[in-house]
Amino acid sequence: MLDQDKLELLQRREEKDRRQGCNRLGLICPDAGPRSRDLYPKHIEFMKLGATTAIRIFMAANQIGKSTTGCVELTYHLTGQYPDWWEGKRFDTPIRAWAASDTQQTVRDNLQRHLVGDEIEGYGTGFIPADCIGQLAKKSAPAGALDFVKVKHTSGGWSTLVFKSDDQRRPKFQADQIHVVLLDEEPDDIG
Repeated sequence: MLDQDKLELLQRREEKDRRQGCNRLGLICPDAGPRSRDLYPKHIEFMKLGATTAIRIFMAANQIGKSTTGCVELTYHLTGQYPDWWEGKRFDTPIRAWAASDTQQTVRDNLQRHLVGDEIEGYGTGFIPADCIGQLAKKSAPAGALDFVKVKHTSGGWSTLVFKSDDQRRPKFQADQIHVVLLDEEPDDIG
């Protein structure tokens, strides 16, 4: 039987391997292949516009990658891990961001799953690399929903991502200084 030190070392190695295998950030917007960014010119144009436009809307048909595009861009900003081809807005320091949708269930099942992952598949299985995920705070409801997550930025500091929903109403969207807000569905009453 393994002694305690060897067992702990083995567990750390397994966790490191699991986290490295979960990094989806390197799989998005590749140079070639079936998901090549050349096949998504409108998505790339939307992200590029962030360099010159503070408020943007990506209005298009269902299931063409609007949510994914927003989550990819938000991941770049939270981590500071911009690809070589990136022409959009850049943040050289940690940011504060919100990701919001119409209900807390939609936030959990879509935005949270794309960005961070979930309890079932594991946190760190979204676009944000597992080794960049710090503190997580869960909400009391719905089950498995996160309130916020700290994300390691390349500058050495920690970005903060807060998950919100329209059903929290306008007062929950006030009195904070935010660098980026990702609204995944058309806002109801937060303006």
